[in-house]
Amino acid sequence: MGALTAPENVTTAPRCHSFVRNGHIEFLSDSTHELAGQTMALPPLPEWLKSEP
Repeated sequence: MGALTAPENVTTAPRCHSFVRNGHIEFLSDSTHELAGQTMALPPLPEWLKSEP
């Protein structure tokens, strides 16, 4: 039996599969964006988010 293929009018929804660990976000390779397979440091929190009300 041959491989199954989707009809031309069917699209795949974008996907971001990731983990946040030890101050980094790991984008898994099955993500459908340009950061797939990469690990990046999380940016620092803005000051307004650090302060308590």
